[in-house]
Amino acid sequence: MTPTNDSLYKTWEFQGKEIKPLSNARKFHLTKLVDFTKITPWDIAVLIYALICDPKILTKGLRDLDSFNDEVSKWIDSENIAMSDFNESTLATIKEVMDHSDSNKASAIVDPTMAPDPMGNG
Repeated sequence: MTPTNDSLYKTWEFQGKEIKPLSNARKFHLTKLVDFTKITPWDIAVLIYALICDPKILTKGLRDLDSFNDEVSKWIDSENIAMSDFNESTLATIKEVMDHSDSNKASAIVDPTMAPDPMGNG
């Protein structure tokens, strides 16, 4: 895991494209795009594109998966990416990005002076 002081600045890379830390919303959207129990190279391509694309494209893709798949295909063609680039190493990067999003969660600060009075005095 990434130390807390670095965690907000950590980024990853795929084929020269920067992958930024995930928001909870984007992470949730990723789970709607692919079946994580049966990952294929195409699923890895979809996930990578979903990590780097404009949020508007991702949102539209959630409503129309076929159009999102078309966008992924266009991206693969425009960047001259081979399907062999979507391998176990790339999947490991995706997993690291997903795990990292869990490590950035804020934790509640417990301040005993802000707790309710157990005696009921105001």
